[in-house]
Amino acid sequence: VESFDQPHLLEIYHVIGTEETEVKTTSGKVEDFITPNRELEKVIKAKGFPYFYEEFEGNHTWKYWQPDLKRALINMFS
Repeated sequence: VESFDQPHLLEIYHVIGTEETEVKTTSGKVEDFITPNRELEKVIKAKGFPYFYEEFEGNHTWKYWQPDLKRALINMFS
């Protein structure tokens, strides 16, 4: 992201749950997702990407992602 020099070519929709601090990955490891995503948000904003970022209360499960699906699709395809 830091070396990408054409941010106008992308539009990014970036949503993360505030409780995504201990996410079990497919490799079986447990990882913190929220901290690196917050750092990424800072870099993306500084680069000037067309960008939507939001943190929601919840974790990395479909229960929390499903309600945002309509907004994500509208944002990506409008």
